[in-house]
Amino acid sequence: MTKILLAGSALIASLSAYAEPIDSVQLASSEPSQIQATFKKQADSLNQVLKFHSGKLRFSDQSIRMKVPDGHYFIEPDQARYILENIWGNIPDDEVLGMIVRSDFIPSNINNDYSFVISYAPIGYVSSDKQKEIDHLEVLNNIREQLQEANEKRLELGFNSLQVENWVMVPYFDEYKKALYWATEVNVNGSDESLVNYNLRLLGKNGVLKINAVGTMDQLPAIKKVLPFILSQSEFLEGFRYSD
Repeated sequence: MTKILLAGSALIASLSAYAEPIDSVQLASSEPSQIQATFKKQADSLNQVLKFHSGKLRFSDQSIRMKVPDGHYFIEPDQARYILENIWGNIPDDEVLGMIVRSDFIPSNINNDYSFVISYAPIGYVSSDKQKEIDHLEVLNNIREQLQEANEKRLELGFNSLQVENWVMVPYFDEYKKALYWATEVNVNGSDESLVNYNLRLLGKNGVLKINAVGTMDQLPAIKKVLPFILSQSEFLEGFRYSD
């Protein structure tokens, strides 16, 4: 991502059952040198203490386990939230469990590759029947309306506004895995760069595991290659699965 100062942070509002705050991206506009200096100072400090994890993970409070793909690292919740909120300018989200990033990830790099934000929404049991018949146009219009409302607040806070262009992948519910997928193309106003926001929701007994992948459109093939592995290696523990 070459023209966005706070890269990788367009997490768009979910479908109705999974509604969540909309995150933001900030551009280096009026005072680029000052913004760049502040960004680099924060990120360089974080580089000194950033902890990376690989292999198997277990989130005891959410009864979830998963495995980090080869060539990637997991960043624990507190540091992930610091990156997302303080370095990249996202709206605070206490549901974040961490981030999965490529092994060459460095917070101070403006040109970082795609990333996956892992979070959990304790919204209870969601009937899969609601996901079988989805009006794609209606959902897309709802996302646009929600984003437009959020843009007003975003502009007040000094963030650039975002615009959902179209579906990259229309919402699809996998009955076997009890997982909902969708992806949208997002334009950042003030930039000629186009982002892809790829969403996956894995249903559980008491809530939803959320995996949000964000990158530039040219990174979509890489995202689609890694995401199936993350899904296949993510599960709720016995007693907390959707079937339980």
